[in-house]
Amino acid sequence: MKLKKIMKWSVITMAMMAGICFAPQSGKAAEKLEVKIPTERAIYQRDNNNYANVKVSIEYSGTGEVSAKLYDGDKELGKTAVLTKGEGNTYEGSIANVPGGGWYTLIVNAGSESKTVEKVGVGEVFITGGQSNSCNFGGEKTTAQSDLVSAYNPNTNTWQHCEDSQPSESGFNTGNGGGSAWPSMGDALTQKTGVPVGFVSTGVGSAKIEELRTKHYFAIKNAINDLKPYGYRAFLLHQGEADTDGTKREKYLTSLQQLIAQTREDAGYNLNWCIAQVSYAWSNYNNTKKMESMKETQRAACNDETIFVGPTTDDLQGEYRHTDNLHLSKLGLIEHGKRWADVVYNKMITAYEVSMDTNTKHGQISGEKSTYHAGDIVKVSVKGDEGYYLKIGSFTVNGKQEALDGSSFVMHAENAVMTGEFVTIDELVGFLKDELEKAKKIDAAKYEEVSATALKNAILAGEQAIITPAVTGEQVQKCTVDLITAQTSLVEKSVPDATPTPLPTATPTAAPTEAPKQTEAPKQTEKPGVSQPVAGTPAAKTKLPKKGTIIKKGGVKYVITTSSGKVKTVSVLGVANKTKKSITIAKTVSYKGYQYAVTEICKKAFYKMSKLKKIKVLSTKITKVGKQAFKKTNVKLKIQVPKKKLKKYRKLFQGKGLGKKANIV
Repeated sequence: MKLKKIMKWSVITMAMMAGICFAPQSGKAAEKLEVKIPTERAIYQRDNNNYANVKVSIEYSGTGEVSAKLYDGDKELGKTAVLTKGEGNTYEGSIANVPGGGWYTLIVNAGSESKTVEKVGVGEVFITGGQSNSCNFGGEKTTAQSDLVSAYNPNTNTWQHCEDSQPSESGFNTGNGGGSAWPSMGDALTQKTGVPVGFVSTGVGSAKIEELRTKHYFAIKNAINDLKPYGYRAFLLHQGEADTDGTKREKYLTSLQQLIAQTREDAGYNLNWCIAQVSYAWSNYNNTKKMESMKETQRAACNDETIFVGPTTDDLQGEYRHTDNLHLSKLGLIEHGKRWADVVYNKMITAYEVSMDTNTKHGQISGEKSTYHAGDIVKVSVKGDEGYYLKIGSFTVNGKQEALDGSSFVMHAENAVMTGEFVTIDELVGFLKDELEKAKKIDAAKYEEVSATALKNAILAGEQAIITPAVTGEQVQKCTVDLITAQTSLVEKSVPDATPTPLPTATPTAAPTEAPKQTEAPKQTEKPGVSQPVAGTPAAKTKLPKKGTIIKKGGVKYVITTSSGKVKTVSVLGVANKTKKSITIAKTVSYKGYQYAVTEICKKAFYKMSKLKKIKVLSTKITKVGKQAFKKTNVKLKIQVPKKKLKKYRKLFQGKGLGKKANIV
């Protein structure tokens, strides 16, 4: 009996288990949808035409179609974006051409799921940094009165209403009452523009400029990376008090320029900067000479194209200071913020007019448009009256000489008045003859082969032009530009030859009958995830590095090939140590606050480097490789290139002296 009962219960138990295991499923696993970007109160940086591309990134576990729409009330903005699948469960896409304005509503549909994100804006975004008066050390906390002002929280990767203390991850960033200038600036700028304004704070109390560049840079870099999907107008720096007394001005300027260059490299384009004029440290320190020299140094770092002179705060004394007489009171914070808003609006957001000087005779000079923003490249149309031509080198903007042929210039934050001298063809030829006389006196042996050859060719072309009866004014202009450019681009040899080699005697022939085409100014390229990229201009008000300047980085020598305009470039000239076994060709090269893309490898760059076994190429912008660039390098040379450029670079590098066993991977 007992055995039968046991067997009976065993059968029942097995039957129950079978029922559990093989019962038909009543439904499928629930789909999960989460919107990662944007979060509520997020702001996307608009461009100078008041539009932005709103990037959307989600996590979705289902298989249905995923789309995103943006609404202003009941009105849909832009076109519905179909999000495409990336790695894992990530889907991404962009809603294009969304106008700047108030808060919008984002709706994401994925299969049977739907999510809504309220308060998504298109407006102005800023990264702020510096020392205590750039962050939370004011005497009293402030809050933005406008609902359109947001602050990004790097600790949670979310946006919130802009109220002190500002969220930050930079460590020692709060003291006294915890107040900052950014809620006030946001209110003032929103009132001027009518669009949302957002901030991320990276300031550190008592930080010197070199410390911001080194041990405190992580907060700046994280802010740059976190906000890449949204974009940013500029980096706003309020710093100098800690360096006024003891830091040499040359060192300060170098550190500041290096900091600017690093942020631009990390941003992927030449990020706008605005640098406050600040030196006042404490009430007992009153060395006016040192204070003024600090502000002069800060101004010297600016070029009024993409690096702007910011507000001054040294004069905010008395009731504008906190009781410690070092940091700002609530009244001072509000005034500080208003000053930032004025500078940013006037120098970065306002468009300025371009016109011709009314005293210009015998020709017309005009821009493609009548207004431009600071940092824009102005393409210029130059047309002389019948029989008249622009004298090369006479084109000026507000009294400053610009492009030799008057083809373009970079707009500053001011109205631009253009002029130039128009002359007859006989006068043009006379000017070319003068330049030829100067050029032929130059000793070619003192200069690198590439630049010396360019000068020789320019001399030959110039002499051909002046003996041609039917030569045109345009041809003479072209020859003159090439000749002047070749002279200013000469690169001195590191070790000059002992025996001078004179320039060859030219054998003139007839000049071509067709005028050579003039090179257009480089176009601004928009960067992914950045609605308002501001392209490259100098990081210092000091003289722009000349075309032909040699830069050494990582043992590789680069030569500047394009030094004006928004796109600056260098070529790989060679290697300082010819016995090196491995080298890296950089993606970009920083020099005196400027950022240069590596776009070319010069003729014989690695000639006779028999020990060179590996070249790592980081640049994705190389479009030209000179003859014999790899001639007589190691027979088993390995060249490692970016994956997406493998096919193109294999074709580009072949036939440039590589051995049969060389490998491009």
